[in-house]
Amino acid sequence: TASPLYGDLAGLPPILIQVGTDEVLLDDSRRFAERARQMGVSVRLDVWDGMIHVWHAYGRLVPEAREAIEKALELKPDMPEALVNLGQLYIEHFGMVEEGIGLIKKSQRLNPKYALGFMALGEAFFKTKDYGKAEHYYCAVVKRLNFYLPAINNLGIARIHLGKTNQAIKTF
Repeated sequence: TASPLYGDLAGLPPILIQVGTDEVLLDDSRRFAERARQMGVSVRLDVWDGMIHVWHAYGRLVPEAREAIEKALELKPDMPEALVNLGQLYIEHFGMVEEGIGLIKKSQRLNPKYALGFMALGEAFFKTKDYGKAEHYYCAVVKRLNFYLPAINNLGIARIHLGKTNQAIKTF
């Protein structure tokens, strides 16, 4: 089967698993951690009380999201995905726009091909009404992910705000 529970885990780098007690995959996460350990892989399993599946994405509603992402970054401070998530939390949940943009830009320096980092930067600059920078980053997403509709839509709207109506129409 395609489950990582049944794969060859030997030789994997250290693994961090953050799972909640209200997570549907809690038992699978525990089994995976044990199986990885049996195959010689270093595993850290953090079980968070009361957390649901992908609680990290609910920073506005779940204060533990920021703490969990920060703990992940302590282990691997150069993880682009975590930097983007934490940057978005800073911007959206805590109103720390400059700090959030800084984290997202750091993720892009670490992995210049990470399209969702460009998307996060576009959204951040859109929220600050810097439509020129938003347009720039949305274009970067569209260049990498041709048919990513949220980026296409946001690019068109940014162009409308910039008074580029003809370009906006072509974008849609």
